[in-house]
Amino acid sequence: MTQNESFGQFLKKSILQDVKDNSNAGVLLYLCFCIFLNYYFNIENTLFSTYSSKPIGVAVYFLFYAVAYFPVMFWLLYRSQKLFLLKNKYFFWLSAGVILSLSLSATYFYLTPLLKSMPDDKTEYLIRKLLVNGRNIVFVAIPALFIWKYVKEKDDNFFWFSFRRIKLKTYFSWLFLMIIVIAFVSLSTSFQQVYPSFKPNMTKNVLNIHHHVWFGIYELIYGFDFIWVEFLFRGILVLGLYRIVGKEVLMPMVSLYCFIHFGKPIVESISSIVGGYFLGILSLYTRSIAGGSILHIGIAYAMDFFALLWILLPVFK
Repeated sequence: MTQNESFGQFLKKSILQDVKDNSNAGVLLYLCFCIFLNYYFNIENTLFSTYSSKPIGVAVYFLFYAVAYFPVMFWLLYRSQKLFLLKNKYFFWLSAGVILSLSLSATYFYLTPLLKSMPDDKTEYLIRKLLVNGRNIVFVAIPALFIWKYVKEKDDNFFWFSFRRIKLKTYFSWLFLMIIVIAFVSLSTSFQQVYPSFKPNMTKNVLNIHHHVWFGIYELIYGFDFIWVEFLFRGILVLGLYRIVGKEVLMPMVSLYCFIHFGKPIVESISSIVGGYFLGILSLYTRSIAGGSILHIGIAYAMDFFALLWILLPVFK
């Protein structure tokens, strides 16, 4: 990347390089096969989700996410004659650490005793939603404080959060285009079965606090959570490992990013491949996760907004 190279030029060059190197075609075929298996047999929702409330779930999800990441990384390193990097302890522990963090975030057995002690279903729902979306503070944010200094480079901003390379108005222009797409996608039944991610009516009169207040608290925690998703995927797995692995860091991250969407509508899993790739390229260009965080949070909030809008509209008819 040259100093005066625009993001558009950098993106175009990256895509052309990936097209020329057809090793990514194998990755896409692998992801298509995994997506087919998951949604045809409903694997994530019927099999893996049953382990979420059990300690064994950490091991189950670790294997699940390892299948997403390591075969793709092995294939790309083999194609580029870099298999010797698999012996690099730095590479292994960072990759395994991210997968372990995601595995802990996919389970909630450690919350089960507390949730069972709740006086009613509404309180249990509220506490579960708040804790489940806030647990990355423990499993990502706190560990990040200790490991970030070992993966950063000298000129990196704090936690790779910087707006130096691209202006804010550019990010919001991209976000506006995505919101238009989300508005149409939100009309589908599969979308409305999953979103909004928090059902305000489920928390009416809980602890004598208005359910709109609970919704606001939840959305703040929900939005903050996406910053740490960006830190894991575009921070550690891309920026943190790039100086060791090189351009091969991108597609293993995309594959893992796709797998964490397997419990959501199939459109999200497919679009996460494109989105993950774009955000990975963006992070490499900017040496930052700031842009990805803005786009990620904005898209998440837009999904909840339109889902709530279609619920509320009949009230005003």
